[in-house]
Amino acid sequence: MPNVYAFDGSNSFDPDYPDNQKLRFEWIVNDAIVQLTETNERNSRGKYAFPEKGTYRVMLRVTDEE
Repeated sequence: MPNVYAFDGSNSFDPDYPDNQKLRFEWIVNDAIVQLTETNERNSRGKYAFPEKGTYRVMLRVTDEE
């Protein structure tokens, strides 16, 4: 404990390049947006510490301005 996992969504891309630089990454654990630690500047990679053992649903929402 704690259970720390590394998440990486950096392979996500926008097919409408060149606006690929404007992607927004939101990490969601059990329907709540969470902030990762040790992230890169775009928040596409980072670490998350789960508070206890159990089953969690993790999602990554990637959006852009369009």
